[in-house]
Amino acid sequence: MTEECKDQEREAERVGDRYYRAMTAWLTSRRRSDEDRQKAFVLARAYYRSLDLVQKCLDLVHRPEARRKSEHAAELQAHLKTEIDILGSTGPTLSSQTDEA
Repeated sequence: MTEECKDQEREAERVGDRYYRAMTAWLTSRRRSDEDRQKAFVLARAYYRSLDLVQKCLDLVHRPEARRKSEHAAELQAHLKTEIDILGSTGPTLSSQTDEA
């Protein structure tokens, strides 16, 4: 696997960790604040984009391991899409949010 793909994977893992921490904080807080939800929403979108970059890189590598990792990234994206839809539908101000994480 190329070094570029490994870098993309590491970045996706980093963003994913930040997203899951934010999502956990929002879900476990006694008072689910709109600010925490928005943070999780923005990070979910950033994680989705990172997984997309991983897939695009891995799709250029013609090895079974790369194909498996690309398929796993697609599975994560499918689950993440549902979470993005839930986070986006619970607040009116999300359409004005930027994609910056």
